[in-house]
Amino acid sequence: MSNKRGQIALIIIIALVIVIAVILILQLTGKNKAEKTEKISLRYLDECFKQKLDLGVRVIGYSGGYYVNESSLRINGWNIPYYYKDNKKSIPSKETVEKQFEIFMEERFPLCVDDFKEKYPEWNISYKDFVVDVKISEDKLVASSKSKIQLSKEDNSYFSDEFNAEFKINLLKMLKASDEIVDSLDTEYYTICVECLDRISSTYNIGITATPSEEVQIILFNLIDSSVKDYPYTYQFITEYRPNSIKMENFIFDFLRNIENE
Repeated sequence: MSNKRGQIALIIIIALVIVIAVILILQLTGKNKAEKTEKISLRYLDECFKQKLDLGVRVIGYSGGYYVNESSLRINGWNIPYYYKDNKKSIPSKETVEKQFEIFMEERFPLCVDDFKEKYPEWNISYKDFVVDVKISEDKLVASSKSKIQLSKEDNSYFSDEFNAEFKINLLKMLKASDEIVDSLDTEYYTICVECLDRISSTYNIGITATPSEEVQIILFNLIDSSVKDYPYTYQFITEYRPNSIKMENFIFDFLRNIENE
């Protein structure tokens, strides 16, 4: 009789061990699955942050270093700033361009959140005071966010302190080249120094086009850098032009150095 009771007790113990093991396995599996889903979700936001920086590089390049600027003229869908107007030079500083990128990123990141909600409806996402810091150096542009983002689903919550992204580009040389181009203008007759553009193009290894327009009385400058990945990078600005001050035919000066993709 005692042997039978012992066998029953052993069976009960084994059953309990099996049940506990199954519960632990299910918990670990569920936890790993949740962590995997959380990593995928955060990766989606991180990639979107990087994509917005890539977009910002192109948008702000076509807009002459600005995202928001009142002293500009809309040309071909872009608000292009005056770098010289009313006898005044107005070229953005490195700090100004950094600030413009920060404004762009802070305005565009909510679109990432909206896309996230649509792609992952099972997750709740919340954040506040999303702040982006952007730094421009000789060879790259670096952006980092400073905000705590919370993802939650059922009883699981995850936090991300920041997102980081960088883009390989030398924006400083575009600002320096622009400054030299404006300084080279004949402000009495509003003419272009061809030799100066050739020298600047060679110095900074960029392509330069200068296109005057008598209709709107501006000269449109395009600076082109082919060393940027995926596409030739375009940075453009305008200067005031008074065609009546001296007779000039319509022209386009092209100094296209290394702007073709290798």
